[in-house]
Amino acid sequence: MVDARRATGALLTTLSLLALLCALPTRAHAQALPEAQPIVDPHDVLASFRASLVRARTGAVSRILYVGDSAVVGDGLTGELRRRLQARYGDGGHGFLMPGRPWPWYIHQNVRHDGAGWDYTSIIHALDPTEHLFGLPFVRATSAARATATWSTAQNGPVGQRVSRFEVLYLKQPGGGSFRLRVDGGAPRSVPTAGPTRAAGYELLQVPDGPHELALETAADGPVDVFGATLERASGVVVDAIGINGAHSMHFLYADPAMLEEHLRHRPIDLFAVQIGTNMSTGLRPTTHGNRLATLVRRLKAAAPGAACLLVSPPDRARRNPDGTEGTPSYIPAIVAQTERVARENGCAYWSAYDAMGGSGSFVRWRALALGATDDSHLTRAGYARIARLLDHALTGDSAE
Repeated sequence: MVDARRATGALLTTLSLLALLCALPTRAHAQALPEAQPIVDPHDVLASFRASLVRARTGAVSRILYVGDSAVVGDGLTGELRRRLQARYGDGGHGFLMPGRPWPWYIHQNVRHDGAGWDYTSIIHALDPTEHLFGLPFVRATSAARATATWSTAQNGPVGQRVSRFEVLYLKQPGGGSFRLRVDGGAPRSVPTAGPTRAAGYELLQVPDGPHELALETAADGPVDVFGATLERASGVVVDAIGINGAHSMHFLYADPAMLEEHLRHRPIDLFAVQIGTNMSTGLRPTTHGNRLATLVRRLKAAAPGAACLLVSPPDRARRNPDGTEGTPSYIPAIVAQTERVARENGCAYWSAYDAMGGSGSFVRWRALALGATDDSHLTRAGYARIARLLDHALTGDSAE
């Protein structure tokens, strides 16, 4: 009996030591995670944006346009950034949303949205190869039959529970059909989209500040093309998350710059941020990516001349090597360097999400902490939230916690 007890005790001690040893890498990884990553802004181009945050507390709206690839589609980073900024500078509303779900993971935070019956034409998948009118979201929903969409305030949470104005952005076109709008199930408002030429159309609905739902239904009397809708209030911060799944830098150049400029003239922004490059794994030269990124930046600056400009590098990702080890693909550091170059040469601020993760090899460490996804490309919701906290701290100087 005594020997059995001793054996049991020795086994438990061994298991405890093994558990401790297994925990050590995780603790080491946690200690190695960077606590801050500064923005490179030698010319203080973000000063105007920070001034807009101050005004947002006293009756103005500060708008951010955040353009990216699939990392932005799910509103992980942008959702946490929006929530943090709105908690301190005021909830200005959720901002822009597409009709329905162009991708299954197009699920934004602190808002409710849905829809059905739409086809989507975009910079990466144009239904017509001659089509270029994609506007603010770089994608457009189209339907010649019955299609629906709803945009609603959040039912709970720290932000997103109130709205005071909806605005639908649509395309006027020859032979266009019509759609009906209802607020909170009330009387319908019919909106015709027919026009002599293809041009931007807007329909504004003012509502008492509070919880509301806007429903859209096409009348099936002709083609209807809708860019999306905005949810806003009289003051506070708004973050438009514009993500295109699978996009490379070249795809964004397929969009007609005049329609983008029209949308941003109608709805001015105080800051635009661009974060693309993760998908550049097809043999494209990093310098070619950089040159195309520079063209996109110049187009955005022309469309929004009063906005501050921020370029964000792609995060790290992982790839298995032939010897079985894992590490950072060689193109990622090159894309990071190109992003910094384009920012420097085009008068933009620069922030490295790659270095915020810890640089080369960091994705493997983040995955061990459930901050990196098992696809070795995307972060988890917790990982994007951490990046957003670090970016918020870099932008505003407030605590990253």
